Amino acid sequence: MAAPFPLLIDLPAHVARYHVERNLPFTPELSRFFTYSWRYLPNLGVDLSVAFLSQWMNVETAARLVAATIPPIGAAGMLWLGYRLHGRITATTLLSLPLNYAYPLIFGFVNSCLAVSLSFVVCAGWLTLEQRGRTRWSAVLLAVAAPVIITAHMIGYGVMGLMIAGVAAGQAIRRGHPALEVLKTVALKALPLSWPLILLLFWRNDQTGTAGRWFDFALDARWLLMILRERHNAFDIASAGLLYGAALLPLLVRHRFASDLRALVPAILLWICVFLMPSQIVGSEFAAVRLIAPALALSLLAVRESKPLPRWVWGAAFAFVLLRLIVSTVTFVDVSQKADRELALLDRVRSGSRVVAIWLTDCRRDWEPPRYSHLGAFATVRRNALVNGHFMSSGQQLMALVPNADDALTAAPSMISAEPCERLGQKDSAADIVRRLPWRHIDYLWLIDIGDLPLPLPIAARQIATTGQSRLLRVDPDVSIKPQE
Repeated sequence: MAAPFPLLIDLPAHVARYHVERNLPFTPELSRFFTYSWRYLPNLGVDLSVAFLSQWMNVETAARLVAATIPPIGAAGMLWLGYRLHGRITATTLLSLPLNYAYPLIFGFVNSCLAVSLSFVVCAGWLTLEQRGRTRWSAVLLAVAAPVIITAHMIGYGVMGLMIAGVAAGQAIRRGHPALEVLKTVALKALPLSWPLILLLFWRNDQTGTAGRWFDFALDARWLLMILRERHNAFDIASAGLLYGAALLPLLVRHRFASDLRALVPAILLWICVFLMPSQIVGSEFAAVRLIAPALALSLLAVRESKPLPRWVWGAAFAFVLLRLIVSTVTFVDVSQKADRELALLDRVRSGSRVVAIWLTDCRRDWEPPRYSHLGAFATVRRNALVNGHFMSSGQQLMALVPNADDALTAAPSMISAEPCERLGQKDSAADIVRRLPWRHIDYLWLIDIGDLPLPLPIAARQIATTGQSRLLRVDPDVSIKPQE
Protein backbone atom coordinates (compact mmCIF):
# COMPACT_ATOMS: atom_id res chain seq x y z
CA MET A 1 0.00 0.00 0.00
CA ALA A 2 3.04 2.30 0.21
CA ALA A 3 3.27 2.54 -3.58
CA PRO A 4 1.05 4.92 -5.61
CA PHE A 5 -0.09 1.85 -7.57
CA PRO A 6 1.33 -1.72 -7.40
CA LEU A 7 2.78 -1.83 -10.91
CA LEU A 8 2.48 -5.55 -11.60
CA ILE A 9 3.22 -6.26 -15.25
CA ASP A 10 -0.24 -7.30 -16.51
CA LEU A 11 -2.30 -5.50 -13.87
CA PRO A 12 -2.88 -2.22 -15.79
CA ALA A 13 -4.61 -4.19 -18.57
CA HIS A 14 -6.77 -5.92 -15.98
CA VAL A 15 -7.65 -2.60 -14.33
CA ALA A 16 -8.76 -1.32 -17.73
CA ARG A 17 -11.16 -4.26 -17.92
CA TYR A 18 -12.49 -3.49 -14.44
CA HIS A 19 -13.00 0.13 -15.51
CA VAL A 20 -14.95 -0.87 -18.60
CA GLU A 21 -17.17 -3.23 -16.59
CA ARG A 22 -17.97 -0.53 -14.04
CA ASN A 23 -18.42 2.47 -16.35
CA LEU A 24 -19.54 1.12 -19.73
CA PRO A 25 -23.31 1.51 -19.14
CA PHE A 26 -23.10 5.29 -18.59
CA THR A 27 -19.97 6.29 -20.55
CA PRO A 28 -20.60 6.86 -24.28
CA GLU A 29 -16.86 7.10 -25.02
CA LEU A 30 -16.36 3.52 -23.80
CA SER A 31 -19.42 2.16 -25.60
CA ARG A 32 -17.87 3.33 -28.90
CA PHE A 33 -15.08 0.82 -28.44
CA PHE A 34 -15.95 -1.92 -25.98
CA THR A 35 -18.55 -4.48 -25.05
CA TYR A 36 -18.72 -6.35 -21.76
CA SER A 37 -20.68 -9.49 -21.06
CA TRP A 38 -20.74 -11.29 -17.71
CA ARG A 39 -20.52 -15.06 -18.01
CA TYR A 40 -18.90 -17.79 -16.02
CA LEU A 41 -15.11 -18.10 -16.18
CA PRO A 42 -12.80 -19.90 -13.73
CA ASN A 43 -10.75 -16.69 -13.71
CA LEU A 44 -12.79 -14.04 -11.90
CA GLY A 45 -11.36 -13.68 -8.40
CA VAL A 46 -10.15 -10.09 -8.60
CA ASP A 47 -12.78 -9.09 -11.19
CA LEU A 48 -15.59 -9.93 -8.78
CA SER A 49 -13.80 -8.39 -5.80
CA VAL A 50 -13.21 -5.11 -7.64
CA ALA A 51 -16.76 -5.08 -9.01
CA PHE A 52 -18.02 -5.31 -5.43
CA LEU A 53 -15.66 -2.71 -3.95
CA SER A 54 -16.07 -0.25 -6.81
CA GLN A 55 -19.57 0.52 -5.54
CA TRP A 56 -17.81 2.68 -2.92
CA MET A 57 -14.51 3.64 -4.59
CA ASN A 58 -12.97 4.00 -8.04
CA VAL A 59 -11.60 0.89 -9.73
CA GLU A 60 -7.96 1.91 -9.36
CA THR A 61 -8.32 2.13 -5.59
CA ALA A 62 -10.32 -1.10 -5.46
CA ALA A 63 -7.77 -2.97 -7.59
CA ARG A 64 -4.92 -1.59 -5.50
CA LEU A 65 -6.66 -2.73 -2.31
CA VAL A 66 -7.38 -6.24 -3.58
CA ALA A 67 -3.86 -6.69 -5.02
CA ALA A 68 -2.36 -5.51 -1.72
CA THR A 69 -4.30 -8.16 0.23
CA ILE A 70 -3.06 -11.13 -1.82
CA PRO A 71 0.37 -11.52 -0.11
CA PRO A 72 -1.02 -11.15 3.45
CA ILE A 73 -3.69 -13.76 2.73
CA GLY A 74 -1.07 -16.18 1.46
CA ALA A 75 1.25 -15.43 4.39
CA ALA A 76 -1.55 -16.03 6.90
CA GLY A 77 -2.35 -19.36 5.24
CA MET A 78 1.28 -20.50 5.26
CA LEU A 79 1.84 -19.51 8.89
CA TRP A 80 -1.40 -21.18 9.96
CA LEU A 81 -0.65 -24.36 8.02
CA GLY A 82 2.91 -24.46 9.38
CA TYR A 83 1.58 -24.06 12.92
CA ARG A 84 -0.94 -26.88 12.49
CA LEU A 85 1.78 -29.16 11.11
CA HIS A 86 4.43 -28.51 13.74
CA GLY A 87 2.60 -26.99 16.71
CA ARG A 88 4.65 -23.81 16.38
CA ILE A 89 6.10 -21.43 13.78
CA THR A 90 9.40 -22.90 12.59
CA ALA A 91 12.26 -21.08 10.88
CA THR A 92 11.49 -22.77 7.56
CA THR A 93 7.86 -21.74 7.85
CA LEU A 94 9.06 -18.16 8.10
CA LEU A 95 11.24 -18.66 5.02
CA SER A 96 8.15 -19.51 2.97
CA LEU A 97 6.72 -16.00 3.36
CA PRO A 98 8.74 -14.22 0.59
CA LEU A 99 7.11 -16.61 -1.89
CA ASN A 100 3.97 -14.50 -1.57
CA TYR A 101 5.88 -11.93 -3.65
CA ALA A 102 7.10 -14.50 -6.17
CA TYR A 103 7.32 -13.76 -9.87
CA PRO A 104 3.74 -14.83 -10.72
CA LEU A 105 2.54 -11.89 -8.59
CA ILE A 106 5.12 -9.52 -10.14
CA PHE A 107 3.82 -10.72 -13.53
CA GLY A 108 0.35 -9.58 -12.52
CA PHE A 109 -1.36 -12.99 -12.44
CA VAL A 110 -3.59 -11.61 -9.71
CA ASN A 111 -6.52 -14.02 -10.13
CA SER A 112 -4.40 -17.15 -9.86
CA CYS A 113 -2.27 -15.64 -7.05
CA LEU A 114 -5.42 -14.79 -5.09
CA ALA A 115 -6.77 -18.31 -5.61
CA VAL A 116 -3.48 -19.93 -4.53
CA SER A 117 -3.30 -17.70 -1.42
CA LEU A 118 -6.85 -18.67 -0.49
CA SER A 119 -6.03 -22.34 -1.03
CA PHE A 120 -3.41 -22.20 1.76
CA VAL A 121 -5.94 -20.67 4.14
CA VAL A 122 -8.54 -23.32 3.25
CA CYS A 123 -6.03 -26.16 3.64
CA ALA A 124 -4.94 -24.85 7.05
CA GLY A 125 -8.57 -24.51 8.17
CA TRP A 126 -9.38 -27.99 6.90
CA LEU A 127 -6.41 -29.52 8.72
CA THR A 128 -7.39 -27.72 11.93
CA LEU A 129 -10.88 -29.23 11.81
CA GLU A 130 -9.49 -32.66 10.95
CA GLN A 131 -7.10 -32.56 13.90
CA ARG A 132 -9.98 -31.68 16.21
CA GLY A 133 -12.06 -34.59 14.93
CA ARG A 134 -14.66 -32.37 13.24
CA THR A 135 -14.61 -34.25 9.97
CA ARG A 136 -18.13 -33.25 8.93
CA TRP A 137 -17.28 -29.58 9.31
CA SER A 138 -14.02 -30.06 7.41
CA ALA A 139 -16.02 -31.55 4.53
CA VAL A 140 -18.46 -28.62 4.66
CA LEU A 141 -15.53 -26.19 4.54
CA LEU A 142 -14.20 -27.80 1.37
CA ALA A 143 -17.63 -27.93 -0.24
CA VAL A 144 -18.15 -24.21 0.41
CA ALA A 145 -14.60 -23.08 -0.46
CA ALA A 146 -14.29 -25.10 -3.68
CA PRO A 147 -16.68 -23.02 -5.84
CA VAL A 148 -15.12 -19.82 -4.52
CA ILE A 149 -11.59 -20.84 -5.44
CA ILE A 150 -12.42 -22.41 -8.81
CA THR A 151 -14.21 -19.18 -9.69
CA ALA A 152 -11.21 -17.14 -8.53
CA HIS A 153 -8.93 -19.17 -10.82
CA MET A 154 -8.77 -22.76 -11.96
CA ILE A 155 -5.06 -23.06 -11.15
CA GLY A 156 -5.76 -22.18 -7.53
CA TYR A 157 -8.47 -24.83 -7.49
CA GLY A 158 -5.98 -27.39 -8.78
CA VAL A 159 -3.45 -26.35 -6.14
CA MET A 160 -6.06 -26.70 -3.41
CA GLY A 161 -7.10 -30.14 -4.66
CA LEU A 162 -3.52 -31.39 -4.71
CA MET A 163 -2.89 -29.91 -1.26
CA ILE A 164 -5.93 -31.54 0.33
CA ALA A 165 -5.27 -34.86 -1.39
CA GLY A 166 -1.59 -34.74 -0.49
CA VAL A 167 -2.16 -33.82 3.15
CA ALA A 168 -4.75 -36.60 3.47
CA ALA A 169 -2.38 -39.09 1.85
CA GLY A 170 0.54 -38.02 4.03
CA GLN A 171 -1.61 -38.30 7.13
CA ALA A 172 -2.76 -41.81 6.17
CA ILE A 173 0.80 -42.93 5.36
CA ARG A 174 2.01 -41.62 8.73
CA ARG A 175 -0.57 -43.79 10.40
CA GLY A 176 0.72 -46.86 8.57
CA HIS A 177 -2.31 -47.45 6.34
CA PRO A 178 -1.80 -49.78 3.36
CA ALA A 179 -1.74 -48.28 -0.15
CA LEU A 180 -5.35 -49.17 -0.98
CA GLU A 181 -6.55 -47.63 2.27
CA VAL A 182 -4.53 -44.47 1.53
CA LEU A 183 -6.20 -44.11 -1.86
CA LYS A 184 -9.63 -44.64 -0.31
CA THR A 185 -8.92 -42.01 2.35
CA VAL A 186 -7.76 -39.50 -0.26
CA ALA A 187 -10.84 -40.08 -2.39
CA LEU A 188 -13.20 -39.58 0.57
CA LYS A 189 -11.44 -36.50 1.90
CA ALA A 190 -11.21 -34.83 -1.52
CA LEU A 191 -14.74 -35.73 -2.63
CA PRO A 192 -16.36 -32.48 -1.32
CA LEU A 193 -14.02 -30.56 -3.63
CA SER A 194 -15.32 -32.22 -6.78
CA TRP A 195 -18.85 -30.88 -7.14
CA PRO A 196 -17.87 -27.39 -8.46
CA LEU A 197 -16.51 -29.06 -11.59
CA ILE A 198 -20.13 -28.80 -12.73
CA LEU A 199 -19.50 -25.05 -13.08
CA LEU A 200 -17.10 -25.74 -15.94
CA LEU A 201 -20.11 -26.80 -18.03
CA PHE A 202 -21.00 -23.10 -18.14
CA TRP A 203 -17.52 -22.10 -19.30
CA ARG A 204 -17.38 -21.36 -23.00
CA ASN A 205 -13.72 -21.31 -24.01
CA ASP A 206 -12.46 -21.74 -27.55
CA GLN A 207 -9.06 -22.75 -26.14
CA THR A 208 -10.24 -25.41 -23.69
CA GLY A 209 -8.44 -28.21 -25.47
CA THR A 210 -5.25 -26.31 -26.28
CA ALA A 211 -1.90 -26.73 -24.61
CA GLY A 212 1.59 -25.73 -25.65
CA ARG A 213 5.29 -26.01 -24.75
CA TRP A 214 5.34 -29.46 -23.22
CA PHE A 215 8.44 -30.73 -21.35
CA ASP A 216 10.45 -27.54 -21.86
CA PHE A 217 12.87 -28.30 -19.03
CA ALA A 218 15.24 -25.49 -19.99
CA LEU A 219 12.40 -23.02 -19.52
CA ASP A 220 11.44 -24.70 -16.24
CA ALA A 221 15.03 -24.30 -15.02
CA ARG A 222 14.97 -20.58 -15.83
CA TRP A 223 11.72 -20.13 -13.95
CA LEU A 224 13.14 -21.96 -10.94
CA LEU A 225 16.03 -19.51 -10.96
CA MET A 226 13.77 -16.48 -11.42
CA ILE A 227 11.06 -17.33 -8.90
CA LEU A 228 11.95 -14.29 -6.73
CA ARG A 229 12.90 -12.07 -9.69
CA GLU A 230 12.36 -8.39 -8.92
CA ARG A 231 15.34 -6.11 -9.60
CA HIS A 232 18.68 -7.20 -8.08
CA ASN A 233 19.65 -10.42 -9.83
CA ALA A 234 22.41 -11.50 -7.42
CA PHE A 235 20.20 -10.92 -4.39
CA ASP A 236 17.13 -12.52 -5.98
CA ILE A 237 19.03 -15.61 -7.17
CA ALA A 238 20.79 -15.99 -3.82
CA SER A 239 17.44 -15.67 -2.04
CA ALA A 240 15.92 -18.39 -4.21
CA GLY A 241 18.98 -20.57 -3.60
CA LEU A 242 18.56 -20.12 0.14
CA LEU A 243 14.94 -21.28 -0.03
CA TYR A 244 15.76 -24.32 -2.16
CA GLY A 245 18.60 -25.19 0.20
CA ALA A 246 16.34 -24.88 3.25
CA ALA A 247 13.74 -27.13 1.59
CA LEU A 248 16.43 -29.78 1.07
CA LEU A 249 17.61 -29.78 4.69
CA PRO A 250 15.97 -33.17 5.46
CA LEU A 251 18.19 -34.67 2.75
CA LEU A 252 21.32 -32.64 3.48
CA VAL A 253 21.31 -32.68 7.31
CA ARG A 254 19.38 -35.80 8.23
CA HIS A 255 20.42 -35.89 11.87
CA ARG A 256 18.84 -32.47 12.50
CA PHE A 257 15.88 -32.38 10.13
CA ALA A 258 13.10 -34.67 8.87
CA SER A 259 10.12 -34.26 6.53
CA ASP A 260 6.48 -34.11 7.53
CA LEU A 261 4.65 -36.23 5.00
CA ARG A 262 1.50 -34.13 5.34
CA ALA A 263 3.29 -31.29 3.54
CA LEU A 264 5.90 -33.29 1.63
CA VAL A 265 3.38 -35.38 -0.33
CA PRO A 266 1.42 -32.39 -1.71
CA ALA A 267 4.75 -30.65 -2.40
CA ILE A 268 5.90 -33.63 -4.48
CA LEU A 269 2.58 -33.68 -6.36
CA LEU A 270 2.97 -29.99 -7.21
CA TRP A 271 6.61 -30.41 -8.28
CA ILE A 272 5.54 -33.22 -10.62
CA CYS A 273 3.01 -30.84 -12.16
CA VAL A 274 5.64 -28.09 -12.48
CA PHE A 275 7.78 -30.29 -14.72
CA LEU A 276 5.06 -32.25 -16.55
CA MET A 277 2.48 -29.52 -17.21
CA PRO A 278 2.71 -27.49 -20.41
CA SER A 279 3.62 -23.82 -20.17
CA GLN A 280 0.32 -22.90 -21.83
CA ILE A 281 -2.97 -24.60 -21.00
CA VAL A 282 -6.62 -23.66 -21.66
CA GLY A 283 -5.60 -20.14 -22.63
CA SER A 284 -3.48 -19.44 -19.53
CA GLU A 285 0.15 -18.57 -20.23
CA PHE A 286 2.99 -19.65 -17.93
CA ALA A 287 0.77 -22.23 -16.25
CA ALA A 288 3.63 -24.33 -14.83
CA VAL A 289 5.53 -21.40 -13.33
CA ARG A 290 2.49 -20.48 -11.24
CA LEU A 291 2.93 -23.75 -9.34
CA ILE A 292 6.58 -23.25 -8.35
CA ALA A 293 5.89 -20.89 -5.44
CA PRO A 294 3.25 -23.10 -3.72
CA ALA A 295 5.37 -26.20 -4.37
CA LEU A 296 8.42 -24.58 -2.77
CA ALA A 297 6.33 -23.17 0.08
CA LEU A 298 5.00 -26.64 0.91
CA SER A 299 8.52 -28.06 0.67
CA LEU A 300 9.62 -25.53 3.29
CA LEU A 301 6.58 -26.20 5.47
CA ALA A 302 7.42 -29.91 5.33
CA VAL A 303 10.79 -29.41 7.04
CA ARG A 304 10.60 -30.64 10.64
CA GLU A 305 13.32 -30.03 13.20
CA SER A 306 14.42 -33.28 14.86
CA LYS A 307 16.38 -31.29 17.43
CA PRO A 308 15.73 -27.75 18.66
CA LEU A 309 17.66 -25.13 16.72
CA PRO A 310 19.52 -22.17 18.25
CA ARG A 311 17.41 -19.05 18.53
CA TRP A 312 19.74 -17.16 16.22
CA VAL A 313 18.60 -19.40 13.33
CA TRP A 314 15.01 -18.30 13.85
CA GLY A 315 16.23 -14.70 14.14
CA ALA A 316 18.24 -15.02 10.92
CA ALA A 317 15.18 -16.37 9.09
CA PHE A 318 13.11 -13.45 10.38
CA ALA A 319 15.82 -10.99 9.30
CA PHE A 320 15.89 -12.51 5.80
CA VAL A 321 12.11 -12.23 5.44
CA LEU A 322 12.22 -8.62 6.67
CA LEU A 323 15.03 -7.77 4.24
CA ARG A 324 13.10 -9.26 1.30
CA LEU A 325 10.02 -7.28 2.32
CA ILE A 326 11.98 -4.02 2.56
CA VAL A 327 13.66 -4.53 -0.82
CA SER A 328 10.32 -5.42 -2.43
CA THR A 329 8.63 -2.38 -0.92
CA VAL A 330 11.39 0.00 -2.05
CA THR A 331 11.23 -1.48 -5.56
CA PHE A 332 7.43 -1.18 -5.72
CA VAL A 333 7.55 2.43 -4.58
CA ASP A 334 10.28 3.34 -7.07
CA VAL A 335 8.67 1.79 -10.15
CA SER A 336 5.21 3.03 -9.16
CA GLN A 337 6.42 6.59 -8.69
CA LYS A 338 8.00 6.48 -12.14
CA ALA A 339 4.72 5.16 -13.55
CA ASP A 340 2.88 8.02 -11.85
CA ARG A 341 5.14 10.52 -13.62
CA GLU A 342 4.48 8.79 -16.94
CA LEU A 343 0.74 8.74 -16.36
CA ALA A 344 0.71 12.51 -15.88
CA LEU A 345 0.94 12.73 -19.69
CA LEU A 346 -2.59 11.35 -19.91
CA ASP A 347 -3.90 14.70 -18.62
CA ARG A 348 -3.23 15.99 -22.16
CA VAL A 349 -5.29 13.24 -23.82
CA ARG A 350 -8.87 13.99 -24.82
CA SER A 351 -11.45 11.61 -23.35
CA GLY A 352 -12.67 8.95 -25.78
CA SER A 353 -9.57 9.13 -27.98
CA ARG A 354 -7.70 6.42 -29.82
CA VAL A 355 -4.19 5.90 -28.42
CA VAL A 356 -1.21 3.80 -29.38
CA ALA A 357 1.16 3.34 -26.43
CA ILE A 358 4.57 1.79 -27.07
CA TRP A 359 7.25 1.02 -24.49
CA LEU A 360 10.81 0.77 -25.75
CA THR A 361 12.81 -2.03 -24.13
CA ASP A 362 16.14 -3.72 -24.75
CA CYS A 363 16.18 -6.91 -26.77
CA ARG A 364 18.57 -8.40 -24.23
CA ARG A 365 16.81 -10.22 -21.42
CA ASP A 366 17.15 -7.87 -18.46
CA TRP A 367 16.66 -9.12 -14.93
CA GLU A 368 14.36 -6.17 -14.30
CA PRO A 369 10.83 -7.35 -15.25
CA PRO A 370 9.06 -5.56 -18.13
CA ARG A 371 6.89 -3.61 -15.71
CA TYR A 372 5.84 -0.86 -18.13
CA SER A 373 4.78 -3.08 -21.03
CA HIS A 374 1.06 -2.59 -20.30
CA LEU A 375 1.21 0.89 -18.78
CA GLY A 376 -0.66 2.24 -21.80
CA ALA A 377 -3.83 0.48 -20.61
CA PHE A 378 -4.27 3.36 -18.16
CA ALA A 379 -5.37 5.44 -21.14
CA THR A 380 -8.59 3.43 -20.96
CA VAL A 381 -8.83 3.75 -17.18
CA ARG A 382 -8.25 7.49 -16.96
CA ARG A 383 -9.31 8.81 -20.38
CA ASN A 384 -11.87 6.21 -21.61
CA ALA A 385 -9.59 5.68 -24.60
CA LEU A 386 -9.14 2.80 -26.99
CA VAL A 387 -5.54 1.64 -26.67
CA ASN A 388 -3.41 -1.28 -27.83
CA GLY A 389 -2.25 -3.96 -25.43
CA HIS A 390 -5.55 -5.12 -23.91
CA PHE A 391 -6.31 -8.78 -23.12
CA MET A 392 -9.38 -9.80 -25.09
CA SER A 393 -8.76 -13.43 -26.08
CA SER A 394 -11.80 -15.45 -27.00
CA GLY A 395 -13.29 -17.38 -24.10
CA GLN A 396 -10.81 -15.98 -21.59
CA GLN A 397 -12.05 -12.40 -21.07
CA LEU A 398 -15.39 -10.71 -20.49
CA MET A 399 -14.42 -7.56 -22.37
CA ALA A 400 -14.37 -7.39 -26.16
CA LEU A 401 -14.19 -4.82 -28.94
CA VAL A 402 -17.27 -3.65 -30.74
CA PRO A 403 -17.28 -4.88 -34.37
CA ASN A 404 -14.74 -3.01 -36.55
CA ALA A 405 -13.51 -0.89 -33.63
CA ASP A 406 -10.08 -0.06 -35.06
CA ASP A 407 -8.72 -3.59 -34.99
CA ALA A 408 -5.50 -2.38 -36.62
CA LEU A 409 -4.83 -0.02 -33.72
CA THR A 410 -5.38 -2.62 -31.00
CA ALA A 411 -3.08 -5.03 -32.84
CA ALA A 412 -0.13 -2.64 -32.57
CA PRO A 413 2.61 -3.95 -30.24
CA SER A 414 2.82 -2.37 -26.80
CA MET A 415 6.46 -3.35 -26.27
CA ILE A 416 9.23 -3.11 -28.89
CA SER A 417 13.01 -2.92 -29.14
CA ALA A 418 14.99 -0.60 -31.39
CA GLU A 419 16.07 -3.44 -33.69
CA PRO A 420 14.48 -6.78 -34.69
CA CYS A 421 14.31 -9.06 -31.65
CA GLU A 422 13.68 -12.80 -31.72
CA ARG A 423 12.98 -12.87 -27.97
CA LEU A 424 10.04 -10.50 -28.42
CA GLY A 425 8.89 -12.12 -31.67
CA GLN A 426 9.72 -8.80 -33.38
CA LYS A 427 10.85 -9.19 -37.00
CA ASP A 428 11.14 -5.50 -37.86
CA SER A 429 12.94 -2.51 -36.41
CA ALA A 430 11.14 0.06 -34.26
CA ALA A 431 11.29 2.48 -37.17
CA ASP A 432 9.52 0.02 -39.49
CA ILE A 433 6.86 -0.72 -36.87
CA VAL A 434 6.14 2.97 -36.33
CA ARG A 435 6.11 3.61 -40.07
CA ARG A 436 3.36 1.01 -40.53
CA LEU A 437 1.13 2.17 -37.68
CA PRO A 438 -2.51 2.79 -38.72
CA TRP A 439 -2.06 6.56 -38.52
CA ARG A 440 -5.55 7.37 -39.82
CA HIS A 441 -6.96 5.57 -36.79
CA ILE A 442 -4.70 7.18 -34.16
CA ASP A 443 -5.38 10.34 -32.17
CA TYR A 444 -2.36 10.12 -29.85
CA LEU A 445 0.96 8.30 -29.87
CA TRP A 446 2.46 7.70 -26.41
CA LEU A 447 6.13 6.70 -26.60
CA ILE A 448 7.31 5.40 -23.21
CA ASP A 449 11.07 5.38 -22.44
CA ILE A 450 11.73 6.18 -26.09
CA GLY A 451 14.60 8.57 -25.36
CA ASP A 452 16.10 10.14 -28.48
CA LEU A 453 15.54 7.12 -30.75
CA PRO A 454 14.89 8.51 -34.26
CA LEU A 455 11.53 7.43 -35.64
CA PRO A 456 9.79 8.17 -38.99
CA LEU A 457 6.88 10.16 -37.57
CA PRO A 458 4.38 11.79 -39.92
CA ILE A 459 4.03 15.57 -40.15
CA ALA A 460 0.61 15.13 -38.55
CA ALA A 461 2.21 13.85 -35.32
CA ARG A 462 2.97 16.88 -33.13
CA GLN A 463 4.67 16.52 -29.76
CA ILE A 464 2.52 18.05 -27.03
CA ALA A 465 4.10 16.83 -23.78
CA THR A 466 7.19 15.06 -22.42
CA THR A 467 8.33 13.55 -19.14
CA GLY A 468 11.69 11.93 -18.55
CA GLN A 469 12.42 9.76 -21.58
CA SER A 470 8.80 9.65 -22.77
CA ARG A 471 6.83 11.67 -25.30
CA LEU A 472 3.18 12.22 -26.10
CA LEU A 473 2.25 13.19 -29.64
CA ARG A 474 -1.08 14.43 -31.01
CA VAL A 475 -1.98 13.21 -34.50
CA ASP A 476 -3.82 15.86 -36.50
CA PRO A 477 -6.27 14.17 -38.91
CA ASP A 478 -6.28 17.23 -41.19
CA VAL A 479 -2.53 17.03 -41.91
CA SER A 480 -0.65 14.59 -44.12
CA ILE A 481 -0.06 11.29 -42.41
CA LYS A 482 2.74 10.15 -44.72
CA PRO A 483 5.70 9.27 -42.45
CA GLN A 484 8.82 11.39 -42.82
CA GLU A 485 11.96 9.53 -43.83
